[in-house]
Amino acid sequence: MQYVLTSEQMKACDRATIQKIGVASLVLMERAALACVQELKQSFDLTDTAVLCGAGNNGGDGLAIARILAEQGRRVTVLLVGEKERMTEDANVQLQIADAYQVPIVSGDAAIDNLLRSEYTTIVDALSGIGLHGALRAPYDAYVRLLNQQHARVLAVDIPSGVNSTTGKVEGEAVRADMTVTFGFYKRGQLLYPGKQYCGICKVADIGITGRSLTAAPECVCFDQGDLGRLPKRSQDSNKGTYGKLFLIAGSKNMCGAACFSAESAYRVGTGLVRIGSDEENRCILQQRIPEAILTTWYEEANEVEEGVLWSTAVGIGPGLSCSEQARTLVRRALLCTRVPVVADADALNLLASDLDILRRCEAPVIVTPHMGEMQRLTGKSIAHLKDDPIAAAQQFAAEYGCICVLKDAATVAADPSGSCYINTSGNNGMSTAGSGDVLTGIIGGLLSQGMDVFEAAKLGVYLHGLAGDRAASVRGVRGMMARDIIDGVAACTCDFDGKGKRNDE
Repeated sequence: MQYVLTSEQMKACDRATIQKIGVASLVLMERAALACVQELKQSFDLTDTAVLCGAGNNGGDGLAIARILAEQGRRVTVLLVGEKERMTEDANVQLQIADAYQVPIVSGDAAIDNLLRSEYTTIVDALSGIGLHGALRAPYDAYVRLLNQQHARVLAVDIPSGVNSTTGKVEGEAVRADMTVTFGFYKRGQLLYPGKQYCGICKVADIGITGRSLTAAPECVCFDQGDLGRLPKRSQDSNKGTYGKLFLIAGSKNMCGAACFSAESAYRVGTGLVRIGSDEENRCILQQRIPEAILTTWYEEANEVEEGVLWSTAVGIGPGLSCSEQARTLVRRALLCTRVPVVADADALNLLASDLDILRRCEAPVIVTPHMGEMQRLTGKSIAHLKDDPIAAAQQFAAEYGCICVLKDAATVAADPSGSCYINTSGNNGMSTAGSGDVLTGIIGGLLSQGMDVFEAAKLGVYLHGLAGDRAASVRGVRGMMARDIIDGVAACTCDFDGKGKRNDE
């Protein structure tokens, strides 16, 4: 798990590291520069490099990078965009050191002319750091326009200039980097769109700003592959009942596939027993596709809902359910009688949109997993408004209805009623395919059925879903992959983890 910070939180970390811990700001700057140089040497063509430097400490990082490269015999030119009289104290020190080392430095109109006429193999963006709010001002915006027209590969120092480090917004020109080296912790704007798209590959470098520098535990986190260790433990002395019972209310006439995807993905994540409640017309398909599942089917009445809920350790409801009156009754009865954790998706959310009081009345822990269209129906807010600040949207809904809100998008976010949030880093655009959300419902439902904490199940479910999608894309490609490939990816990812010398038993 890694913390994900806002701009203000990161600035507080910087201050604490310098003022309380006692690491000099110039030492941090040198370590930041060395981290960037390391990535440049490993991944970039340094035949001819330009370093664009602003007047702030981000520009100071850039000047140190240029000087280190020059001392290592690399051909490098500093294009100084910031006005010398407006440079920060540390940036000015780095400028004097670079000048003493005779690093080529070009400023003013000559710098723009240099960028226009030279054919650099690599450009380092050290124009504007994490403190940017709003659009880049002149002359920075002009340099960014020119930079984006070059054929050189680009490394951004801390964050691409023009990207808001807290929100990911881009309000004018912004650097399109191939790689971003950020310091200490991820920033929210590097994981949210559109900022994430501008960052390219984003790497976090340790420069001496650690958890000791945090003034308070940030409310936002992301996961990495080490977090697969959070998967429910397996015991050698176990049986199918040991790993939970998921009651999955899914599928309707002509919509059987959703139930199949959810049930199979629940099994793939380790659930002991899955019971599918569905329309009688789906019986033959379900018995053939998921012979491991127990079936409860209904015609017009669904009297078995209460029985299934009482049998289960977790409930999943909504995939392929339809918005019929029967489905409305199923959702209402299931949520009002259950005492075990519930994951609600798809049509369950569409039905709840007209009667959200059911969520308030539900006595069980609930995870809702809306995509943007479903969230629009739940909240009455436009998709544009929701996308503008998805973290706030998820936090507000979770707090208002006392649930876990997983707001699905290119960068899925999750929030609990306390305001804690998670930003997902796994997944790809190939997952924009029919059935992908049904797979997520099964994964989360399966984790819940095995006893995971509801927020932990939501976070890990989203992360594992994305990893499985990445595995599917590596096999099928983003155009060719389907929901069934994501299910295969679930098994592959957990198998890989269990096989890396880590015991997943008690």
